[in-house]
Amino acid sequence: MQENRSRLTRLDELLELASIETDDCVIWPGSPSEKRYGRISGGSTGASPRLCHVIVCEHYHGPRPEGLEVRHYVCGDTKCVNPRHLCWGTRQENVDDQRRHGTWVHGEKHGHAVLTDAQVAEIRFRYTAGGVNQYELAEEFGVTQPHISYIIRGKKRGTGAEGPDRSSTADVGAG
Repeated sequence: MQENRSRLTRLDELLELASIETDDCVIWPGSPSEKRYGRISGGSTGASPRLCHVIVCEHYHGPRPEGLEVRHYVCGDTKCVNPRHLCWGTRQENVDDQRRHGTWVHGEKHGHAVLTDAQVAEIRFRYTAGGVNQYELAEEFGVTQPHISYIIRGKKRGTGAEGPDRSSTADVGAG
C-alpha cells in the first residue's frame, strides 16, 4: 500500500481517514478554511476548494437535502470528519449544537461585527432614555438607521446573553 500512497488524491486521503471505525473525533490535518473548517483544494482541475466535513457528510449520508447544512452534532469540532459526528440539519439545529458545544460565534466576536457589545448596550440605553433619535445614533456609531432600529427592537444582537432564538444568526453587519 505504501507505494500506491503517493498516487492517492487528497479526496482519497480524506475518505480513507473518515473510514476509521471510532467514536472519537477524526481530525483532518490539512489546510483549514478561514472559518477553521478542514478543506481540500480542487487539485489540477482548478475547482474551488471544498470543505472536508461537507464531502464526508455527502459520501456517508447522501446528497445535501435542500435547505440543510452539515451539523457537527456530537463534538462541535469544525475539523472533525468522523461521519458518526456529522449529519444534515437545519440552520437552527446547527446553531443549537454550537451553543451546546460553546462554539457559537456571536456579538462582537463575530467576524462581521461593526459594533462592540458595549456600543450596542449604549445605543439601547441612550435611545430608551430619550433625547436622541435613531438617525443621530446611526451617524454617531457609523451604521445605518435601519441597523439602529434592529438593535433597539432586538432583531440584531438579541436581547440577552444568548441572543435571539431564530433560524438565522446574521445578527451583525453594516446595515
